[in-house]
Amino acid sequence: MTHPRRILLAVTGLSPQILTETLYALGVAPGVGQGAFVPTEIHLITTAQGADIARTSLLHPDGGAFNALLADYPQLGRPTFDARHIHVIEGTDKQPLADIRTPEENAHAADSITALVSELTRDDAAALHVSIAGGRKTMGFYLGYAFSLFARPQDELSHVLVSSPFEGHPEFFYPPAQPRRLTTRDGQHIDTADARITLARIPVVRLRHGQPQALLQGQASYGDTVAAIQDSLAP
Repeated sequence: MTHPRRILLAVTGLSPQILTETLYALGVAPGVGQGAFVPTEIHLITTAQGADIARTSLLHPDGGAFNALLADYPQLGRPTFDARHIHVIEGTDKQPLADIRTPEENAHAADSITALVSELTRDDAAALHVSIAGGRKTMGFYLGYAFSLFARPQDELSHVLVSSPFEGHPEFFYPPAQPRRLTTRDGQHIDTADARITLARIPVVRLRHGQPQALLQGQASYGDTVAAIQDSLAP
């Protein structure tokens, strides 16, 4: 990967493990070698509740999983990621949304995601890797669709796959260098050495070419962006 700025962008909800699992899959997982995408910075899009959980479980100075991952696997370097890189979706009143349930809240989520993807793809020196594994299904769809609208040749889209019974386990964030024993809800003991994390890269149709400049500069909503592209594809 030749781009000096390499950005990992993900949506998360109540499972911030998506970030550490994806980062592990990108730079550590068996089979990762030359050309691996090792981010220099990380961004999350989430709700107010998701942001609180991410700050506590990932960035807490005492026991945060993000710093533990970097300590376990030095090949990941020190990508920039702190509370400023957690982007909370806001409503009409500019207040953080606790969740995304109503049509209006979904529209705000779509606009926030579209604006951030547009912003991050304006830097020609940057390559963007987008994970759609976390958050509500609509958030993942919006992020994948925004990627299709704005992605350049150097950008990638993926979904991370975690083997059972580790997927969704509240204490599993990645396979630590020193394996640990965890307990499942039904009382079974599992060893993190048995966990398998796989990254599925997703091919998409890239629609950036020919978009109006206002859209590329992030000056339109998600709905306006989709409508403009639809008009350009009309007979």
